[in-house]
Amino acid sequence: ALARPVGHLTKVVEMGRASPMWGLFLLCGFIRFMTEVASFCQPLLLNQLMRFIADKPTAFADAGEHSPAEGYLLAGGMLVAAATQSLCLQHFIALCFELGAAAKSTLNHIVFAKMLRLEATAIQDLTTGQLTNLMTKDSAKVQEFILFVHNVWSAPLTASWVILLLISILGWPAAAGIVLTVVLIPVQSRIASKVQAYRKETLKHADARLLLIGSMLQGIRLIKLSAWEADVATKVSELRGKELATIRKSALLFAFNHTLMAAGPILVAAVTFGIRTWSGAPMYADEAFTALALFNLLGHPFSVLPKTISLLAEMKTTLSRLETLFSLPDRPPMLLLSPLPGQGASVSTKAL
Repeated sequence: ALARPVGHLTKVVEMGRASPMWGLFLLCGFIRFMTEVASFCQPLLLNQLMRFIADKPTAFADAGEHSPAEGYLLAGGMLVAAATQSLCLQHFIALCFELGAAAKSTLNHIVFAKMLRLEATAIQDLTTGQLTNLMTKDSAKVQEFILFVHNVWSAPLTASWVILLLISILGWPAAAGIVLTVVLIPVQSRIASKVQAYRKETLKHADARLLLIGSMLQGIRLIKLSAWEADVATKVSELRGKELATIRKSALLFAFNHTLMAAGPILVAAVTFGIRTWSGAPMYADEAFTALALFNLLGHPFSVLPKTISLLAEMKTTLSRLETLFSLPDRPPMLLLSPLPGQGASVSTKAL
């Protein structure tokens, strides 16, 4: 049953239903949903608490009719919501890592067991690199996909209710902050990819330098006899200079990207509040603090959703490779001679 093709989503679901990992996957989804509910309650409770402090009408009482118990209730609700969000989020991450590790090890076992059952002619069609990638890169992609798969529904859900609340609180000026948030995320992703390219270039220069040093140590006698110390030292210094230059560029871009990430919510809030003030609409404390909390929540779904979509495309390739492997024919059962008690040797069929 494990050797059947899994290129179709229905086959994957059928295999998952027969495994306890399916229940763990659904539990992760439920915990993630509880995290979203707790995140949704926090800015609403903050808004009600600020209105209570300003003696404005709330969902519990009209202006001038507030009691201390209402303030304690709102503050306690914020504490419970924050604690619930933190606990649910940490449990969700831990369970996703556990599920991803279990899925990776299970996939490695299935692939290895399938390779042991393949016919000799089928094994010849597979290269060592393909088999190694199935048990390393593809299984790692499955593990990474499990960590991000719940963002397929949670990220659009978070973005939707945050945008709706921002528009209901600030009106049309909230659109400026939303657009700026969406624009900043590709910029940060572009800078991060550039940092990654610089790191690869650094490794390339470091490999060249270490190769030169290794060759120098192997031929140290020839270098000494030929008096090439200065030339070799100059060459090593050139390679080290290139390495340090790329490290500096990578560090500067990394620092700029982190600064942009930290200043992003402040910049978005400043632009939004500036447009709101410029339009002549008054700005109150309950609106400002609630909007700040919502802008802090808006960046995450737009940052993880592109990563999740790319992982979906990579999973399609991974499933195609697995389907190719699992569709290969198994070798026929082998005949073994097993003696029976009180009788001579008899022929029995056992699959090796």
